[in-house]
Amino acid sequence: MSPGPEFFELPAVRRILERAALGAGVPLSVHPFENNREGALVASWGRCEACAHVNETPLGERACRQSRRTGSILATGQEAPTAYPCHMGLGVVSIAATALPGFVLTFGPYCPASETRGLEHGVRAGLSELLGEEVAELPFPLDDVHQTPKGSVTAVAEWTAEALNREVGHLNVDPGQPEHTQQKPAVKPTVRAESRPVHEEIAIALSGGVHGPLREYLRACLAEAGERASAARRGSAVSMAVSRLLEVCHGAGAELSDAWLAFADFAVKAPGYDSERVLVDAAVRVLSAAKWPATSDSAAPDLRRQRKVTQNDTEQNPAPVRLKDAELNRILLPRIEEGVHLSVVAQLLGVTPSAITHRLQRRFGLSYSEYLGRLRAEKAKELLRRTRLTITEVASRVGISDPSNLGRLFRRHVGMSPNEYRSLHGRKP
Repeated sequence: MSPGPEFFELPAVRRILERAALGAGVPLSVHPFENNREGALVASWGRCEACAHVNETPLGERACRQSRRTGSILATGQEAPTAYPCHMGLGVVSIAATALPGFVLTFGPYCPASETRGLEHGVRAGLSELLGEEVAELPFPLDDVHQTPKGSVTAVAEWTAEALNREVGHLNVDPGQPEHTQQKPAVKPTVRAESRPVHEEIAIALSGGVHGPLREYLRACLAEAGERASAARRGSAVSMAVSRLLEVCHGAGAELSDAWLAFADFAVKAPGYDSERVLVDAAVRVLSAAKWPATSDSAAPDLRRQRKVTQNDTEQNPAPVRLKDAELNRILLPRIEEGVHLSVVAQLLGVTPSAITHRLQRRFGLSYSEYLGRLRAEKAKELLRRTRLTITEVASRVGISDPSNLGRLFRRHVGMSPNEYRSLHGRKP
């Protein structure tokens, strides 16, 4: 049986959460979250004057709740800590403990230590957008917005979820019952075997010197921030994305001292970029500063294997197929509605089908059908954002006859249903 709100009143659980809030140095709150709806606050530790002020207004309280809802959807869909910017441009991390279905922990707001110079500017821009008028001076101090090193809040969130999972396990242990018959908490796997997280796929491409997937991902982040979002909000969204990618690259063995220095400068300048191209180019330069070790080092085995194949592509294939993803997309995208067979694509490109599948596997770790599925998901995201087509019509436009199949594809690649995505990022009436 899953724990309820009373679980968070247990002394051991309260100690875990108090320690987590102190360790992260940021406020922590717990909310029920089921059927994509947030319930009333269950527990909280710490406070922030900015949040307290904004939540005193109906618009501000609703905006805060919507920010948490976005993070909760992503956290429960990915089953991993999710870092994202709130509507005020501050950092937030949400996580759902796997043994606690129906509850989400939210850490924040906070300011990454390297972004402090742009803190007031970003918060003032967020408040101006919320109020619909220019705010010349903040009506609250920012002294209590905690500044934390990169990755520390995400790390504390992971530790907290693991500690809570163990505590749930203790509840299901009966000392008088044989161990092999005791009920164990149902813990879902964090990542499905057939699906590699998007951040890891981008790290794989970066380690081989391929920047295309990174640019596509950053453009998607900007699209989801919204066309009408302020430059400060868009810069904050990309800063958060770059920060998360740097953490993944670090875990895969990259040396990031130069990259973090570049990021510190980027985070200050990003809110001032009003051009998508300039913002994306600047973010790519930050991640390009990562130094990848030799393939014999201690980097993650799957990433090491992928990097070795990517870097040695020419050596292993004396006459490699020069199949650029832009060239492949040029053929696939106009035909995505009618369905595109691998044999037809190969014929149009003048190569063998196996050449295409091998290339996709080496570059992105994807099969042809997985690559096509990702293109369909991205096209569906664009239609959901920009049009009011029904889900059935969107499915048809991307070559899927059954909308339920679009739902499954969308959840796999985006982490939520098409309706959920539209409610978050679609055009407002």
